[in-house]
Amino acid sequence: MSNPNQAYVSSGVVIGGFSTTLYRPTDATLPTGPATNSTSLGTYLVESLTPNYNGILINRPAVDGGDNGFVLINGIIEGSARIQIATGTTPSPRNGDFFVVADASIDAVSNGAAVSRQFVLHSVQPEISTNSYRVISCSVRVDKNPQP
Repeated sequence: MSNPNQAYVSSGVVIGGFSTTLYRPTDATLPTGPATNSTSLGTYLVESLTPNYNGILINRPAVDGGDNGFVLINGIIEGSARIQIATGTTPSPRNGDFFVVADASIDAVSNGAAVSRQFVLHSVQPEISTNSYRVISCSVRVDKNPQP
């Protein structure tokens, strides 16, 4: 039986890394999920994922350069990730791509129950090559109510 991580160099991966499917929205104006308005880019290895559930980001952009803006009442849970790219032909992740994790260990408030969270990539840094593999670092924003 083939191991899905065989395409990856795992010598520098910390314990706790996991493989996941990365998706790209096909229409940014519509809700997205693995089966909704998106296409699969392939399997990637998430070396580290650190959502910060205690530090909720509140945005107040100055849309027109003035003092006014808006505040998201529930805030946005933000964090960071380091993602390994399998091969030279695997597409590089970019802003707006996402992956879904259904696991109790990713959410401190789940009380041991499996929860599904969609992690949307943003502020994707340029990819770097190290030890014969490609990797990117990025920020993630957590969608607590992902589409199917």
